[in-house]
Amino acid sequence: MFSESLNWTLRSIKLLRTAEFKPLVVFVKPPPLERLRETRAQTSPTELRSSGRSFTEEDFQQMLREAQLMEAQYGHLFEKTIVNDDLSAAFTELRKLLDHIQTQSHWVPVSWTHS
Repeated sequence: MFSESLNWTLRSIKLLRTAEFKPLVVFVKPPPLERLRETRAQTSPTELRSSGRSFTEEDFQQMLREAQLMEAQYGHLFEKTIVNDDLSAAFTELRKLLDHIQTQSHWVPVSWTHS
């Protein structure tokens, strides 16, 4: 199920990226297996209740396999890759990227400037 939704999302990125529109694509990559186990073991009971269960070893393996596949097939579409081994650091890195982008000039097609 998770793979199917990712495939749809990745196809969308390919369709959206045109000569007129270039979305900012940030890939949030899982950390190495050991760190993934550690960080997910620290998941709060509230977070576990919302999903209904804790992560299994198969979940971890699937996350890593799918991340490798995504990076191999679609890495050329990513503007930035952030490794989510520390939530606070990953969020800070994403926030810095967004702040930086807001200060840059951006090209838009002339057709977008006329009503």
